[in-house]
Amino acid sequence: MDGGATFDDAGFRQRSPEPEPMAATVASEDTGMRDATPVALEDVGGEVVDSIIISHDDARFLIGSRGSTKAKLAKVSGARLEVSAVDPNAENGNQRLDIKGSAAARAKAKRYCEWVLRQRVGTIVVDTSTQSDDVTIMDVPASCTAYITGHAGSGLRRIEENNSSLMFFGKPTTDPEDAPEKLIICGSRKARRGSELSVMSSVERRDPGTYVGEDGKLKVKFDQPGDGLNDGWGFDVFPFANDEEVKFAVGAQVGFLAFSASFFDL
Repeated sequence: MDGGATFDDAGFRQRSPEPEPMAATVASEDTGMRDATPVALEDVGGEVVDSIIISHDDARFLIGSRGSTKAKLAKVSGARLEVSAVDPNAENGNQRLDIKGSAAARAKAKRYCEWVLRQRVGTIVVDTSTQSDDVTIMDVPASCTAYITGHAGSGLRRIEENNSSLMFFGKPTTDPEDAPEKLIICGSRKARRGSELSVMSSVERRDPGTYVGEDGKLKVKFDQPGDGLNDGWGFDVFPFANDEEVKFAVGAQVGFLAFSASFFDL
């Protein structure tokens, strides 16, 4: 998060940045999903469809519990995802993943599906040499990684749900090989900024002073794709003086993470 918003002198209120050149971000390192067999593009009823053959286990992982993962991938990418058996009579046979939507939405959906499936077998590697406007890379202290992730990923899933984003820890290709993983946040500008603020607020409660100095100012400025475009979109950040102010603002039964992700909707 290098370069972007600043605090003014009155109350340390952070506002959207002035126009700046867009920073380079990430795209998928691989060209296709793990163990997936691509099928030629089809034009079904005037609609272009990307069809990919995947294993039965991969299909179950993409669908998720009660379809939750598939629904999340569709919402974040803007594409429609459908999974069906190649041979309905075959037990545990291959599945067909159909991705529908605009060219941009289909490309995002394929990339996101690949990253989700990669979680099953090891570290996710993202290519930071290619520009992408839907991904933010965030440094999270190693001491807070497990805290942010939560049991079985429940912490990240909660932030994703609150902000309509996709999040995972991965290794950017431009980092040294021995560098720690970074948090990858995918989605719209609003979704990424909301997720970023949620993570920051949680880390600050766990390890005060990580992102915000004693003067109330960010130690490292915001920097994500889309910042500084001067297109009418923006955000504000209002630091609270103490926990009592936070409790009063969000109510006794409302989680801090949910609040921090929603209050900047202008």
